[in-house]
Amino acid sequence: MPLSYSSDESLYTHVIWHCSEDINFFRSKLNLTSYELNILEKRKNSKKALEFLCSRLLLRLCKLDPNDLYYNEFGAPILKSGKFISISHCKNYVTLLMANQSCGVDIETKRKQILNIKHKFLNQKDIDNINVENISDLTLIWTLKEAIYKLCLYPGIDFKDQIFISTIDTKNNLANAYVDIDGSITNIICKFQLNKEYICSTVFIDDGLS
Repeated sequence: MPLSYSSDESLYTHVIWHCSEDINFFRSKLNLTSYELNILEKRKNSKKALEFLCSRLLLRLCKLDPNDLYYNEFGAPILKSGKFISISHCKNYVTLLMANQSCGVDIETKRKQILNIKHKFLNQKDIDNINVENISDLTLIWTLKEAIYKLCLYPGIDFKDQIFISTIDTKNNLANAYVDIDGSITNIICKFQLNKEYICSTVFIDDGLS
């Protein structure tokens, strides 16, 4: 199905698409550039190809020039215009966040397998905020940390020992977090959406964006 959520404010734009369509649908909607066609050719897996095409459609829905986007040495999307962008996908969902400042987005479906890896990303501050046996709570923490990882663009940042979720407000879908890299603290503002199928988190450096 088409756009399942959108938020368009003066400081950022966030869109989510539920990919229930096939590759032919997206190909019919897109006039791909030679650069995009080259990337698509490398996506031998049909799921990866579908996710890529969906992300390119979201670019255009956000009125972005596809020639403005490239990927850095870490595989992160970068806009030549100077704006900031983050993209995430899982199963049949693709999400794109564009902002006037550094940002990160992550979307994940709720899966019980997360119970098996919680010890790898939870620290005591995280545990104080959630029920560690609740799949939704764990998925929320994971999406927040994954989005923060994308925001920081710091190679090798440790989810458990360097990213901390300070507070979670499920009434207003807000959270606060910080990153501690060798004593250097960066405060993060977080927003999230709770859906019966997925959780999506968006994060920004705490410098006035709300």
